[in-house]
Amino acid sequence: MEVKIDIGKLSENITLKSIENVTHTQIPEEELRKYFSFLKENSLINADNFDDSVWLIYNENKDREIIFKFDLEMYQELNKALKGYILLKRMTGTAITTCQRILMTLKRVILKTSKFEDLKELEIFLMSQTSIVGFETAGIIRLFLTFYEHPLSSEIIDICNSIKTPEKKNRELPYFPDVIAFDEIIEEFFSSYNSEEYFRFYPILIWWKLTNVLPMRIIEVLKLKKNCIDKKKDGTFWIILPREKKKANSPFKLDITDTVQINKETYEIILCYINFIDNNKVETEYLFPYDLYVKFLPNPKGSSGQRKVSVK
Repeated sequence: MEVKIDIGKLSENITLKSIENVTHTQIPEEELRKYFSFLKENSLINADNFDDSVWLIYNENKDREIIFKFDLEMYQELNKALKGYILLKRMTGTAITTCQRILMTLKRVILKTSKFEDLKELEIFLMSQTSIVGFETAGIIRLFLTFYEHPLSSEIIDICNSIKTPEKKNRELPYFPDVIAFDEIIEEFFSSYNSEEYFRFYPILIWWKLTNVLPMRIIEVLKLKKNCIDKKKDGTFWIILPREKKKANSPFKLDITDTVQINKETYEIILCYINFIDNNKVETEYLFPYDLYVKFLPNPKGSSGQRKVSVK
């Protein structure tokens, strides 16, 4: 496994440097424990110690802690290797949801194939998946084997290499008359609906106005800050957009943003929603706060705590 970590000096005694071709037998467990302690001290991981079978890692995008279970008790060596692998992946900036997907995929394959020893079962398992899932699973296995030195690595990689690359298809644009019809429906709804409850659907209006002129992923819309808009002295209007598709080499990556000019209509629509947030006394740094969304649920008290996870 090639590890490239460059986040500077961690403490007087610990410095992370770029390391190439690290395997689970080469990296000392003491070093992994230091990395774990560092993440814990910086509130990037929630668990008592490296030996715990459950780690919680906070995901800002989902506003909750993601559960990582290392519960392959029958395969202790592999279980420990998985911990080291996921820890290094996170230290090098791999997204939390990606780390979780890697862990779940590897655990499933390990159990299906008796820790990668049943090669026939591995082949059957990969072939039984959809073309995309099978190809992604094969890739996850290949990368893991650059870290975990399995005695059958060569044979396993041959099987993974036999999985064909899925055919890539270009995304199709929606049928243009449908786009026009949807735009008319939105305009009619928000111009005729007088009840304050229409703010329940107001994020749809903001999303539609922005993505009609700006290429944005859904996660980028959801991560818009409450103070994302600005009116300049020259009378122009601007918005700060978060950008997701940027590579990072540490878990401390900073949000990459673009500042883009918008028209007055879009500025006033967003400003209206900001005022609605303030009038409801919702304290948030985001334009679409979860606490405001909860207010529109039939049972808000029972729903407000469902996103949080804790471990005793």
